[in-house]
Amino acid sequence: MLFKHNDDVLPTVMDRRIGEIHLRRILSWACRAHRGSTEIRRAHGTYFCLSFITAGHEVFEDGAKRVTLESGDIATWHSSQTFTFESAKPVQKLSIYVPEASMERFLVRPAKYAGLYLKHNSGITALLTGYLTGLCNDFAVNDEQTEAEIEEVTLNLIGAAIAARGTVASAPPRRALWERVTLFIDRNLENPELKPPYIASALGMSLRYLHLLFAEQGHTVAGWIRGRRLERCRAELAKSRGACTVKEVAFRWGFNDAAHFSRVFKACYGFSPRSLQQTMASRRGWLSQSPPDALSHRRASFCTQSRIFCTDRLDTSRQDTCFGTQN
Repeated sequence: MLFKHNDDVLPTVMDRRIGEIHLRRILSWACRAHRGSTEIRRAHGTYFCLSFITAGHEVFEDGAKRVTLESGDIATWHSSQTFTFESAKPVQKLSIYVPEASMERFLVRPAKYAGLYLKHNSGITALLTGYLTGLCNDFAVNDEQTEAEIEEVTLNLIGAAIAARGTVASAPPRRALWERVTLFIDRNLENPELKPPYIASALGMSLRYLHLLFAEQGHTVAGWIRGRRLERCRAELAKSRGACTVKEVAFRWGFNDAAHFSRVFKACYGFSPRSLQQTMASRRGWLSQSPPDALSHRRASFCTQSRIFCTDRLDTSRQDTCFGTQN
């Protein structure tokens, strides 16, 4: 990730989660950020994302086009996509990260809709921007049911606004196959038989070709499955707030050894599953990221533009641990 702030002024970042939706409110000075193939390989998980400008202007470029986003405008992008954000003056925005598996309940093949530009005063987009403006404000979520309802409404509205935007181009054959395989994996994570031979047989491809497909993306099949299962476990542990045990969650998502699960979870995220439950049980509202030193602050700002799924303690050395390089 090439990330540069003019005058070395670092952004203010505040985070909040509503179910599996990650909201990141950003106040940034003049800066330029580029996400390339290296960051895509290192990132874990697949996410459908929106950048909603609440004040100022920002240029968004995804290789195919370059547009200027004004206050109230929205750009969509995907975690598998290269892109550049650039602003010459201060800008405020709300970045929204939705796990692709969650978004697929409201939008068929979300990756096809990456790179859309939604003008703030056009049709249902105006309704969406008004709603997102409300999400930027502090509000209390007092129980799990309320949080789930807000999550459902948010994803419904996002899906409707994007689907109404118009037609999209078909994905290239290789890309379409990658989406097909990863979607199959996401839908079968709870199956203990989910292994490379099972996947290849179910999708009618050779085992060798399946491994080659993942190698081209910088992953292994087993490592990808483990990373996706860890994501589901993390999301469920955060939402459950202690309502179910770590072992129950781990076994539900395909792990068969609680101790092993806790070790790989901590290796990936830097904290234990139990500590996540305890932390999320006490968290409400926006959380300000205020790292104590310049290096930590720079890491947090780097996380702002380049990471699709971040913890409070960003450690990029753990990224490859989640998805691994060994079968």
